[in-house]
Amino acid sequence: MNPPLKRGRGRPPKPIAPEYIFKAISATLDALMDLTDGAGRILAEAFMDPVSKKDYPEYYKVIPKPMAISLMRDKIEKRKYSNAEEFKRDVDLMVENAKTFNRKGSMIYKDAERIGAVVDEVLPKLVDEFRPSDEELRRMEEEAAMRQQRLQEQTYAAQQAQAQLQRPPVQDEALVATMRDILNTIETRQDDDGRHITEMFKELPSQRRYPDYYQKIKRPIALNNIHQKVSAYQYRTLTEFEADFNQMVANAMTYNDEGSEVYEDAVTLRMVFSELIKSHGGGSTAVASAGASGGAIAGVPVLKSEMQNLAIGGETYEIGDFVYIFNPNDPPKPTVAQILSFWIRPKRATGIPSPGITVCWYLRPEQTVHRASAKFMQNEVFKTNHAEDYFADEIFGRCWVLFIKDYIKGKPKGADLKDVFVCESRYNEQVKQYSKIKNWAACMPEQARNRIINMDYYETPLVPLKIYPAFPGSDAPPPLATPRLLDHPPDPLSALSPKKALQASLSRQSSTPQLQHIAQTGLHASPYSRAAPAPYVAPMPLQMNPTTRDPPEITEETIPLETVDCFETDQGKIKWFPAPPLDVVDSWTATHSLEWLYRKALEKRKAVGAALSDDPSSGKRSKIVDTTNGVTNRGDTEVGTMKQLAEVAIKAVQQVADEWMEEARQLRQIV
Repeated sequence: MNPPLKRGRGRPPKPIAPEYIFKAISATLDALMDLTDGAGRILAEAFMDPVSKKDYPEYYKVIPKPMAISLMRDKIEKRKYSNAEEFKRDVDLMVENAKTFNRKGSMIYKDAERIGAVVDEVLPKLVDEFRPSDEELRRMEEEAAMRQQRLQEQTYAAQQAQAQLQRPPVQDEALVATMRDILNTIETRQDDDGRHITEMFKELPSQRRYPDYYQKIKRPIALNNIHQKVSAYQYRTLTEFEADFNQMVANAMTYNDEGSEVYEDAVTLRMVFSELIKSHGGGSTAVASAGASGGAIAGVPVLKSEMQNLAIGGETYEIGDFVYIFNPNDPPKPTVAQILSFWIRPKRATGIPSPGITVCWYLRPEQTVHRASAKFMQNEVFKTNHAEDYFADEIFGRCWVLFIKDYIKGKPKGADLKDVFVCESRYNEQVKQYSKIKNWAACMPEQARNRIINMDYYETPLVPLKIYPAFPGSDAPPPLATPRLLDHPPDPLSALSPKKALQASLSRQSSTPQLQHIAQTGLHASPYSRAAPAPYVAPMPLQMNPTTRDPPEITEETIPLETVDCFETDQGKIKWFPAPPLDVVDSWTATHSLEWLYRKALEKRKAVGAALSDDPSSGKRSKIVDTTNGVTNRGDTEVGTMKQLAEVAIKAVQQVADEWMEEARQLRQIV
């Protein structure tokens, strides 16, 4: 029997503040982000991130302990505050740093003073506002005690796993030969171009060139590290060898974007390795990932289950289904998750093998980091790459997550609308950013990609507007009304895209002469087609009944988003036309070229100039040559006045301008 492990001599773990405290201090930071001056400038903008060491090296000589809003956000997310007073001390430190480094009376100095005053005023009010009742406080304390107990169990399991690693390795030559054979087979694998797919996995990335890799990947490992451990007999079982290889593949898929070459290589390596492990009699166990919750202790072997469904609480769940998971931090709002796989593991408390699931988290807006002014759709969630293990008894019930294009059409049969969530974006927990999902099928497990969901379709598609804040208050918009459902299957055209549905509808035989004419004139013909167009037939005027009500005004808010995207818009509004476009060519044809018209204008201008020189009203007489003495006599140049000259000039200019305007009008018709 092994002796009990000794406890460390360090200080006991720091207590964590109740959840309502974190809500209060988070709301306080949101209030700071909305704080502006008279010109609309955000006062907290200069306090968002720590001061750059590169730009202001002297700052860190004066300020020993910098503080910024982003650092406080990080401490809130990681639950590092024990009470509201600690948060208040961080705010005071940030304000004091700004007042110490900046000159008194400067803009940042005044901003810091106002931020400190606002926090002093707002924080106590928000703490009182979010403070729950005594009964809720007692329940939260019990849940905190349960979390503390789980943390102790995980720590104990980690200590046991560490003690096992410190034992001398067992030299099993047959096991080492098997692992080397698997690695050699994998390293000879090539793609269609003859490239070795393990090339990027042989060594770890350079810390100097890729420092962000080691910030994002907590347990880096490469093929050369696995080779070294095999040669040192550090793997006692094939399961430990499999866990390290899967960790290497998971690191590559976490750091690289989906669809990249390294990501695709990692997927291929995982498939090849799985087949090789099965061929050597392995693949029956795996090691739980660190940080697993719900009694899923790190380091405890997990027995993979071949079952494709799990029956619990009268419900049968399959891979790809969405479920509610108990959320100890906010029990009224369980975690939305998607089932990725099933497993069986003995529970720590009883030792009895119990079924469980590995899930992917879908976060609610209040569980993400975003600007205080951000708005979201009702029941919106965001897909993450975070996977966790839970025992089956932590499943609260079934829910559904639909892609935005399916969500606006209807809901799953028998589903309550409050349990149906909409998703159109991913959320990256490392960089705290959203990104639109382009391929929803790629987000699904492979077993569920071709699954068809039975839907109850709405009479009118939903318009999910982004008008709801993450933390709704008294002024929040009311929830959307429950839409009416169709009492019959939808038209097959509704399954098509708007453009294809329009084409299909026009191809049907129409009962009205106007639609028949539109179909005959070739609605979808090219505008540059040389075929002679059919003669235009004016549509028949509609006989309006004065007693008939006017049709309801169609606005953009009542049109599905996918339909709006198919039309041209002007300042966010759809350009409406009274009828479909027709291939009607203007019968007017040009008779003169642009060069000819320009030459004609020059000739007219010269003619006008010659007429002015011979005009008697111009105030000048023509030259008269005296042939008797050979002397040229000029007329009386004093006849006429400057006023007459001006009138003649204005008349000539006006005539030329009128001719130019006429020529310009003809040019516009030609173009």
